Amino acid sequence: MRICVLAADASNDPEYRSGHLAVLSALSACNDVHLFSLGDENDFALDGLPIAFHSTRPRLSERAALRRDLLVANFSKPSAGTEYERADTHDWPSESVDQILHRDTVDAWKGVAPLLAELAPDVVVILDHRDRHVLGALSELPDVPVVLIPLVDTIATPDRVQFDELFLRTTSIVAFTEAERGQIAARTDTPIVVLELPVDEPLPPAQPTEFASSAHVLVLTDAESDDHLQRHPFAHLVALANPTQRVIVASRRAAVFWQNGRRQPQPELATEDDLFALVASASVVVDLHPGRLYARRTLHIQYMGVPTIVPSRSRAREYSEKGNGGLWFCNAGEMLWALDAALDPEIGPALGRQGRAYVAAQHGSSERFAELLALACRPEEGVAAQVS
Repeated sequence: MRICVLAADASNDPEYRSGHLAVLSALSACNDVHLFSLGDENDFALDGLPIAFHSTRPRLSERAALRRDLLVANFSKPSAGTEYERADTHDWPSESVDQILHRDTVDAWKGVAPLLAELAPDVVVILDHRDRHVLGALSELPDVPVVLIPLVDTIATPDRVQFDELFLRTTSIVAFTEAERGQIAARTDTPIVVLELPVDEPLPPAQPTEFASSAHVLVLTDAESDDHLQRHPFAHLVALANPTQRVIVASRRAAVFWQNGRRQPQPELATEDDLFALVASASVVVDLHPGRLYARRTLHIQYMGVPTIVPSRSRAREYSEKGNGGLWFCNAGEMLWALDAALDPEIGPALGRQGRAYVAAQHGSSERFAELLALACRPEEGVAAQVS
């Protein structure tokens, strides 16, 4: 089957990038895949994948993409449920927003249409819902089935009138979590399937590292933050409230070690292996920012058999609920209560075993994910709705 993938937004967010890669890898397993994007081939890490890449021109800059997203979010009218409330003459019309949007993205997708029609795909997959002008590429393919993988994160707004046309054009929709499905289902009647993204079983660090020397409580902050660790109130609270525990607060770039309620001088993290070693040797991981899209980091941690504590409104909570591999909190008091429970010698190890078993069973097979995604992409009517 020939599948053309339109990557509507080549985001620099690592969660989006890994989501793109997982989908593309699965689709290329047994299909003829052509990828079209406003971005660059290097954005997708396609090395070794049998995928034909087609770059559109002109390329949309990060500044223009941000301007587009802000204009759509602030000057388009929300839709209400499945009865789409559309802008009219006495309100802000959607055409006015289009007029002030960057023209490059419109022209680039329209320029793709002839080549896309020449390839005559069996199905078109749209990755990321945020660039509604991607529909310009489908102008010569009015009857081809369209599968939308919207990648709706916890702060996305798919309920804008600007996206009505995109959602109406889709044959089926693929979500990665039940929380994402809930956001999408509130604005469309199109069949939605939930496919659980695969994760590889973590391998031990290639080299021994000094950071794995003893058990500890690990608090993970925003993975992309600079050294704001000592000013993060919840992380600070964990350390001060547990003076008998060795507490380590870490991001990708720095770490603060606490013992007996005091900071201890330690070398900075140097590699990803250092951070991995801290996770692998932790008694429990409090992940304050597990990720807005599908919290893949939480899956990796639970795959190691380490219990997790995550914010209740995060995507990571879903894994803890489904697999009983962790706890969640709404406020500081609940976070400290969950930590006490996870440090219990009977509760913590049980959570770790349950979480590992869940991730291995539901997220441990790339082959299964590829099979289900292929089924969701079949053009036959009704097949996608039967996947789950």
